[in-house]
This record gives sequence, C-alpha cells and structure tokens, in this order.
Amino acid sequence: MNVLFLNHPESDYGGAMLFTGLCEALGAEHVYDFPLKLSYHGTTHTYTLPNGDPGVTCPLPWSGTFPREHVVEDVERINDLLASKFFDFVVLESLRVDAVHAFDFFSGMIRSSNTPVVIADGEDSPHIPWRELRRIQPKIFLKRELINNGELYKPSADSTECGIRIVGFPFSAPSSAIDQIEREEGEPWRVVFSAGNTYKLRQEVASAILKRYGNDHVFVALSPDNENRLSGFENPGLLPWEKYIARLKNALVGVCVRGFGWDTVRFWETAYTTTLVADKTPLMYANPYVSGETAFIYDCSPEDCIRRIDEALSNLEVSNRIGSAGIAHTRAYHTNKARAEMLLNMI
Repeated sequence: MNVLFLNHPESDYGGAMLFTGLCEALGAEHVYDFPLKLSYHGTTHTYTLPNGDPGVTCPLPWSGTFPREHVVEDVERINDLLASKFFDFVVLESLRVDAVHAFDFFSGMIRSSNTPVVIADGEDSPHIPWRELRRIQPKIFLKRELINNGELYKPSADSTECGIRIVGFPFSAPSSAIDQIEREEGEPWRVVFSAGNTYKLRQEVASAILKRYGNDHVFVALSPDNENRLSGFENPGLLPWEKYIARLKNALVGVCVRGFGWDTVRFWETAYTTTLVADKTPLMYANPYVSGETAFIYDCSPEDCIRRIDEALSNLEVSNRIGSAGIAHTRAYHTNKARAEMLLNMI
C-alpha cells in the first residue's frame, strides 16, 4: 500500500504523529510526502512565510528520521503516479493553506483516478470545517478535538455525515522513541507534572501538588519560567524531552492537565510510561480510558486531582495494577503506529 502525504511546511504535532505512524506501519518507502518536509527526514526545514520572513521547522524530538531517497519532488511524476493508481490513498495532513494548495494542485488527477482522500485536522479548535469538507469530499475526516460543542451535527467517536466518515483521532504516544529511553535511576518520584503553562488549571494543579506534597520527591515544572512565580516554588523549568521521559518512567504517578485544546501530547506520553492521573475531557475517540481501570480520572479541579493522586499513592499495589493496565491499553490502541493501523483498516 502506498500513500501520498500532502503537507505544509509548519510544525504540526498531529501531522508528524500520523506521518511517523504510517511510516512505522507501512514502511517509510511507501509514504511519499509532498512537498518534501525535511523535518520529517531528520533535518531542519526552512521556508518563506507569507510576509517574506524566513520560517523554520525543526524535527520533533520523538519523530522518526525517515529516509528520503524514494521521495518524489517532481509534480509531473506525482501526477503520473496518481494516474497509474500507484497511490492507494491520499492524506491531506491539515487544512492549513499550504496543504490545501498542494491538494488543489493535484485534485483533478486525484478525482479522475478515484483515489480516496483522508483529511487530518490536528488543530486545537473543535469546530468542524464543513465548507472545506463539502468541497474536497474526503472519504475519511480525522478530527483531533472531536467533541459535542453545540453544533447541529452531534458527533460520536466514529460516524458518517454527508457521506464523510468522521472519526475521533487525537494525538498519540510516540512509542518507538519512548522505548529507546532508559528509566531514570534513583528513588522513584512520587509525582511528576511537567507541562507548558497554556491553561490556567495547569498552574492551579501545580500549586495544589506543591501545597499537598511539598518538594519531597515531587517534580513540578511549567514553562515559560517567567510566567510561573508560584508561591514557595522555585520552578526548575522543563527538562529536555529525553530526560522528561526518563523521569516519567521513574514516577509512581504522572499528572496531566489539558492545554490549548482538550487533547495534549503530555497525556499520551504519560499514559505510555507510568500511572496516569488525568483530567476528564469531552473528547470522543475509540478505546477511551476508564477511571479505576486504566487511569485515575479527576473532574477538572485541583482539589479532585489531589484526591486522585492521594488515592493512587495510598495503595501502590492497586495503583501499579492500574498503571500497568493503562500502559498496555496505550500500547495496544494509542501509539502513532496503532493510530495509523486504525486508519489503514478503515481504508
């Protein structure tokens, strides 16, 4: 199976996860990204912003470094491959303008060859872009922030509307990269919570954790540092990604709080490495986590978060069992590769 992966030059967590997953599931030689995005092949990608300024996209620390020898950069060759039905489906990485322009350029040949189209939407907004969906008419629409937000369309984790299959498709765990990182040595951390300061509940939870447990083998960090003057707290700052994962692996409990969107990368990193304590979200997706079985879920308040952490730390036998079940659940359903395989099964 071969995939034409139409992308844009900007950094895109969801796009990078899907690209990585497809390369892991199919083999990188079967995934053709166009235009060539160097950050998906291990080097810095430079481009020009609409205002003429230079843009830079660096490889994400967990994204794979995939060979580019097979990548086709000639548009006529792409058209020839589409005409010969070489590609089994086309992925539109995003509805950002450059990705849509790439699709529009090839849309005639995509339609005439009857090649199925998949659109991925990894943005923070729960809004469903009906105008573009009706214009492009994809077979499948993968929506990261799929919730019932009061629109006329009432979604579920997997439904069909206007002939388009709409599927909850949140971020996922970069398992291949995490598996290469060794657990941090030393006494286990009781609680690890480390995140960008993008939502006020994160600061409230950070303060509550420190008030309840102090600094006794508790690691709490938010960024950027100058926006986090928490009372009695010297912010250590975020660790490099590899050290953060190593520390999570040596934690009794890892805490997650939503960020710009309900979905956040920290959730999947934590769920794959340790016992997860996470806020309840309205996200719709297949194989969700169940409180008391695969995670400890709290009701979006710092007080309830502390109650769940207390519950986990007070009975480590139960907590470790839930943590192990959560890691197994994540490994089975929520890695980059598992997400891609889910898509391939739909195709």
